[in-house]
Amino acid sequence: EQATRTAGLGVFQMDWRANTMEASPRLREIYGWGPDECVGVPHILERVHPDDRARVSAEIGRPDAAANPLFAVEHRIVHPDGSLRWVIARARRTSKAIKARQRSSTSSPGAPT
Repeated sequence: EQATRTAGLGVFQMDWRANTMEASPRLREIYGWGPDECVGVPHILERVHPDDRARVSAEIGRPDAAANPLFAVEHRIVHPDGSLRWVIARARRTSKAIKARQRSSTSSPGAPT
């Protein structure tokens, strides 16, 4: 925890069944979310720069996630004040998360694929 604070990293854990995520205070600051604001994939994508949104959405919903659980995508976000920020999102999908994501994709119309 101290290492992530020192490095200025934002950290998250995704709950695919609820389509929400637990975000660290630093991640909330980076994306411009309030401390009590509920966030999930739609909230991430609404902050992603329009020119990067399709690429980020495709990476989130990549069908080969089980074979390649690493997620990494560099993109711009539009902060609520209108400023642009470059971020690198990196994650490792767990087998539990991959299975939950597959279930949510097949049962939730409009979920990113």
